[in-house]
Amino acid sequence: MKKSGKKKKPYPWSNKKTKLSLEDATYIKSQIEVGASLTWLAKKFGISVPTVHNIKTGKKWAHAPVVEMELEGPKKGQHLTQE
Repeated sequence: MKKSGKKKKPYPWSNKKTKLSLEDATYIKSQIEVGASLTWLAKKFGISVPTVHNIKTGKKWAHAPVVEMELEGPKKGQHLTQE
């Protein structure tokens, strides 16, 4: 019997409309690990805060590694300044 519905693509980067690459997701996860603001990361990449949170919790881009790096943006809880 044939299954109905679309086939699930195994990874987000197999979707041509994705805004993030594997490198972007790795950067986001690594910056969150050192305490970066989710809001700052969302603005930097043009995505929503819930999307950044889903990357943080592993609901999205769970396979992206975390690499050691220094904090590049504001820390969690700091107000963002207008650019």
